[in-house]
Amino acid sequence: MIHASDLINVWHCPRLGCNIHQHKKGQHEPFANLIAPFFDLAKEKVKVENIPQGRLNDPMERTVELLKQKKGGIRLRFERDGIRTKVPFLFPIYEEEESTFQESKKKTSKKRKKRYEDFDYEAIYPILSANPTENLIEMMALDQWILEGMGIHVKKHKIVYLNREYVRNGDLNPDELFIEGRHLLRKSGTPYEKTIDDQIAEYLSENDLEKKIRQAKQVLNEEDAVPVRNRYCLAPRRCAYYNDCFNEDSLDDSSILFLSSASKRAQMFEEGKDTLAKADPYQIEGSPLQFSQVMADRNGGVFLDARAAENWIASLAWPRIYLDFEWDTFAFPPYDRMIPYDVLCFEFSMHVENEDGTIRHTGFFKHGDGRKEFIETLLKNIPEHGSVIVYNMEGAEKLRLIQLARQFPEYEEQLNEICSRMVDLSVLFEKGIYYDIRQRGHYSLKTMMNLFSDQDGYSKLPVKNGLDAIEAYRRLCASHDEAERNSLAKRIDTYCAMDTEAEMIILHGLLDKLADLKNTKPAKKKKAKEQALKQTESTKIHRRKRKSKKRVKPASPKDNDQETAVLNSDPEDPSRTKPKTRNEE
Repeated sequence: MIHASDLINVWHCPRLGCNIHQHKKGQHEPFANLIAPFFDLAKEKVKVENIPQGRLNDPMERTVELLKQKKGGIRLRFERDGIRTKVPFLFPIYEEEESTFQESKKKTSKKRKKRYEDFDYEAIYPILSANPTENLIEMMALDQWILEGMGIHVKKHKIVYLNREYVRNGDLNPDELFIEGRHLLRKSGTPYEKTIDDQIAEYLSENDLEKKIRQAKQVLNEEDAVPVRNRYCLAPRRCAYYNDCFNEDSLDDSSILFLSSASKRAQMFEEGKDTLAKADPYQIEGSPLQFSQVMADRNGGVFLDARAAENWIASLAWPRIYLDFEWDTFAFPPYDRMIPYDVLCFEFSMHVENEDGTIRHTGFFKHGDGRKEFIETLLKNIPEHGSVIVYNMEGAEKLRLIQLARQFPEYEEQLNEICSRMVDLSVLFEKGIYYDIRQRGHYSLKTMMNLFSDQDGYSKLPVKNGLDAIEAYRRLCASHDEAERNSLAKRIDTYCAMDTEAEMIILHGLLDKLADLKNTKPAKKKKAKEQALKQTESTKIHRRKRKSKKRVKPASPKDNDQETAVLNSDPEDPSRTKPKTRNEE
């Protein structure tokens, strides 16, 4: 059996469709934490009561029996040509008021005696997002095609999505948490002029859906598909099958495929420009990071803009404060003052390095609503002066403090003051001030620490990355075993402390690189000076030789006669200095 989602996966990436259809791998840990079942909250918004509900693996016969009740249904299963789908909400539309069943369920009409196939229907799709975009049209259009094959005409479509303006105050309120609409949104958040119905009609008119379905079925019947790089490989997050498709471990560190944000890197690879050093300047975008990557490969593996690095480090003030947060993202706000897709900081680590070389560490961890305690502990322990060094500032620690300041305005001034002292260590690598080809196109905190340290501290930890930390935190919150909770808290705390230690290791590693560069400069300068002197001397000798040479113009017969007359004349004869002309003769 093929599900509609299998076809959409194949249309995005044939190999992805095959892999998911064959259940080759488990799913990622969900990005957003759900404090309540999403569909149950959506049902409260749609306000459905006593509506037939489908079940897992329902045959079509049961769906037909439910539709015969003329009330519509929830999560009804439909099938056409071996393709199954599930429609979240489907309600008949009553022509007398163009209203759906749940809007006029108390009314009676002779038209209620019609068969279920004679009704027009409205489909409602709950979307777990505050920004439902046009990529949903493909799914809705496919559902409409399947239902049309069963004689069910879907006339209207509506979406139910999260209200980004909702701020929790007390219990969750589904009426305010969700928005109903008939327009999808652009990435900017503004609605399209066309309704969802218009966009579906346009999609169906521009695409031969039956042909696309036949081709997708052929792909799914194959044992495997050839991997092809496209935008779905890394967006919105790295595909779980990426390493299976493209074994980057076998590539050389200097491979052109590691050229950052290069749209034509695969093309250059196929053309034989397979290393960074061979990059075609007419086929790359020319970003500073791309430049440093190419120069690193041409310069023995490392590129360092020493002056830019020195200026950045010189701007740091003592003490140096290395800071890192851990947090979880919640689709629905779990506590007051929070909004949809807000984050909850549950951990911070801070290493303070003083000018005399002494180092102090402070950590904080708490599950549940520990936001206020988080803020107060941070303010109590962070020095009043000094640079606050973080990694990926704008998308991480700075943004977290801005969100906390919004939730707790009484601390806004103090939190903004910390933000004003923040500097982003990742800028040195994002802007290509330093690049080592062993980065292989990446500059994460873990990647860079491995380059500046002989010991990979992360590999020895049970929690090795941010996703591991989130998974451990969610397990801790769900556990009722005190010993397990303490163990998980310690693992998360150790990991977060490793992050701030890594920031310190990277900065000192750069300082060592700059010191090594300064030590080699005198010798290089002396050698360059000697070469310059040799070149200058050689140039002078060459110029003297050129001056000593006389350039003689080829003589004509007339000139030869004149020259002979001069050479044979008396040296004191005035006519010697002025040969006679033909007229004078």
